[in-house]
Amino acid sequence: MSAPRSNKTKVVIVGAGPVGCVCALAMKKRGHNVVIYEARSDPRLNRNGKDTLRSINLAISARGIRTLKTLDYGLFERIASNFVPMQGRMIHSLKGEQTSVKYGLNGESINSISRLELNRLLLEEVDRAGVEIKFEYKLKSATFTSQPESVYETSRPDRASREVKVRSDVIIGCDGSHSKLRYEMQKACDMNYSQVFIDHHYIEMVVPSANDGGYVFNPNHLHIWPRKDFMFICLANSDGSFTGTLFAPRQLLDSLSTFELFLEFFRTNFNDALLSMGEELLSQYYKNPRGKLMSVKCTPYHYRNIAIILGDAAHSTVPFYGQGLNCGLEDVRVLMELMDKYPSQKAFSEYSIIRHDDLVAINDLSMRNYIEMRHSVSTLGFAFRKKLDAILCKVLGDRWLPLYTMVSFRPDIRYSEAVRRDAQQARILRILQNAIVFGAANVVLAAGVLGHRHLLSTSGYIHGYCSNGTQYVSNSLAWVWNESSRKISDQIELFQEVLPSLTSFPSAAGSIISNTGRMIRQVLEYQLTQLNRIRQTVEERARAISN
Repeated sequence: MSAPRSNKTKVVIVGAGPVGCVCALAMKKRGHNVVIYEARSDPRLNRNGKDTLRSINLAISARGIRTLKTLDYGLFERIASNFVPMQGRMIHSLKGEQTSVKYGLNGESINSISRLELNRLLLEEVDRAGVEIKFEYKLKSATFTSQPESVYETSRPDRASREVKVRSDVIIGCDGSHSKLRYEMQKACDMNYSQVFIDHHYIEMVVPSANDGGYVFNPNHLHIWPRKDFMFICLANSDGSFTGTLFAPRQLLDSLSTFELFLEFFRTNFNDALLSMGEELLSQYYKNPRGKLMSVKCTPYHYRNIAIILGDAAHSTVPFYGQGLNCGLEDVRVLMELMDKYPSQKAFSEYSIIRHDDLVAINDLSMRNYIEMRHSVSTLGFAFRKKLDAILCKVLGDRWLPLYTMVSFRPDIRYSEAVRRDAQQARILRILQNAIVFGAANVVLAAGVLGHRHLLSTSGYIHGYCSNGTQYVSNSLAWVWNESSRKISDQIELFQEVLPSLTSFPSAAGSIISNTGRMIRQVLEYQLTQLNRIRQTVEERARAISN
């Protein structure tokens, strides 16, 4: 992040969490006078952090890492020394069986770190940078004239006055989901705002290290016990412990009113976790506070050139894509790049314009991913999609990237662009699943039953470019329609409806379609001589899938 282009200004930042600290460091690096006001006490003074911070473990991936490296590579290295890399999810079945599902296609990892440890490291960095932090100063009100004026309340006994008025050139709100600065800005500008609580709460439980100081689970995985309507997860900490979090509907948690009921619930649903934790640790269920989960959307994120909100203050989201912190850190990088490019008057307004679609996209993805984590990861359909994504990505390279890869490991791809590309890919996969799974791929599946395992090899199907792929698909599908069952033909009609919209895709997508067409064509041609022999098996398989 480059040196400032304007004269030194006084910047007030509300909130000393990770996003507020990184924003303060970025603004200080640009040469501004920066002061942070934080409602809580200094978490470094309370070594167990119980009274100051409560949070699901943080997962830092490529977007957050990019911001840290851009800001200060040495800072990134100091923080990274506390990372516990997680290469995938470890799915725990009811029987205690464990299945590893990798996150990336090339061994990429997301990184677990406790919020408390990260916050302490960043606060130390802020101190070294010479940024003043005023703890136990809670924002009471703010007005926005030519210069914003903010009023803070403090309960500190060493302060003669209970209120402090502060004038600044710019005020930046990094004060979390229940942002007071956002509330004050709503009075000054026409801010659209929505807040949604989901009907699931969470409770954290610390899983200590083993007797030998090691981990009780594989530390390089995010451990998930998916149970459709609820789930338990564990993320490793650098000290050998895990932070376990139970997510469940509020009514379910309310019903577990005694320790005996909770113990039986845990023994029934997460018995292998219980064996590792010990029954006495479950008493944390009643000692630890219950957290709520909510989603916040608003726009614009700024008021003129004097106030702006970042991080959870602008886009609080549920934690199920592991992007809350990453998105907040990316907010800082995007804003700094715009401030380097434009005068501050335009930088803030440009930020609201270009960032909005991305913030809505990741907010919606996070809500959607909860269903995947608590249920879909244990289904055959999820495993099939992951395998198919991996095959197509290997063959087509950057022209086909799984959604998780784009979101977590490709910071050069905007959230909104990742969603757009995934929608295109989903339509193509829908073609494959409907035209192949119900049609030609049912032949492949049936042939697999008959021992034709070599049909599942993709090396001879997808390689190369086929300029007439669409025509091959149409001709092949027409043949399937005439020769296959009514159930298959219904699915092909769906393919025919989707195909015209696919032909208008950009060149990269067109290439994917051509390769997909070649794949379908070759599968069909290979099966021409076998269809009659296995047609009965195909129909039985189609009915089974339909049901």
